Amino acid sequence: DPFLAPGNKGDHRPILIDFSTQRLFGNDDHKLAGPSAREFTSKDAKNTRKYCDLKFQYLEEHNFAMRLSQLEQQWDPALLEALDRDFQRASKTAAKHCKRKPSLYYSKKLADLRKEKNVLRRFISQIKLGISFVTAITNTVSDGFSFLIPDSLDACQQRLREVQRQIFQTERNHVVERRKEQQVEIRESELKGDKKKAKAIKYKMVAERTKEMYRKLRSYKGTKTSGIARLDVPRDPTDRNYKQCQDWVTVETPLEIETKLRERNQHHFGQAQGTFPTVSPFKEMVDWGASTHSAELILEGSYSNSELNDLQRCLIRHMKRRTQLDLIPAPHNRRMGRKH
Repeated sequence: DPFLAPGNKGDHRPILIDFSTQRLFGNDDHKLAGPSAREFTSKDAKNTRKYCDLKFQYLEEHNFAMRLSQLEQQWDPALLEALDRDFQRASKTAAKHCKRKPSLYYSKKLADLRKEKNVLRRFISQIKLGISFVTAITNTVSDGFSFLIPDSLDACQQRLREVQRQIFQTERNHVVERRKEQQVEIRESELKGDKKKAKAIKYKMVAERTKEMYRKLRSYKGTKTSGIARLDVPRDPTDRNYKQCQDWVTVETPLEIETKLRERNQHHFGQAQGTFPTVSPFKEMVDWGASTHSAELILEGSYSNSELNDLQRCLIRHMKRRTQLDLIPAPHNRRMGRKH
């Protein structure tokens, strides 16, 4: 389009380039998996450390650093492809030994129905096609099963249709079913005296409810990004008890919305003003970034100040560092001798 053409609000001419990565680079590009599909992320410190150690152990065993040095000295396309394959294999091998994220949660009833459906479909295919699916069926029921397989093709097909209807009905109410199963597990654990397991199930229920709430919020919000168009605030500007407020007004102008949100945040995050950490002498000892010498002494547990009272000194003692910082080493710098 020419500059300032109808529909073009800028003074730049857009240029679209479409090319084939297969023809340009010789292979297809690899799409990155979304965060929800990844087995683990870098926020998982334990898995990340294990992954790095295993990956570089694999690379060391295959002389990756030495072969890479050879490639830098003399270009060899075959060696480059071999290094690329080994690097991918190292990644996959290390990932297999890391603890995977738990799969999406479903009720046990739904899981059993889906397992029965898969087995029935394979039995029907085995009869119709004359191909053995014994291995696939064995893998599906490797962790046990509680259903019987009909002895005829018609009976299998009839049972399959019935199971599919049950799955459809259970999927619509699987959250309620799972909550019932969790409540039963909690009661059984408490009767057995296993309070730790009962507490873990309760925490899991809270986490699942929170996750479901945010999923619904994302679905309501949609994919479009937009600002806040209106905001309900208490009619009385001095009323800070938002949960009990009954008299609200709606503001719609962007400047007023921004002002109200800023006032609310200032009040909320300023509630601690006047307490010991926000006034002298602690305010002068530790700055906003906690980068003073006093901050280091507090972490080491060796700070003392005669101006503090007993309660303040007790609080300072409880600020002592109990564990070392959880730093993840960079094994490639140590093991492969690479410099950045």
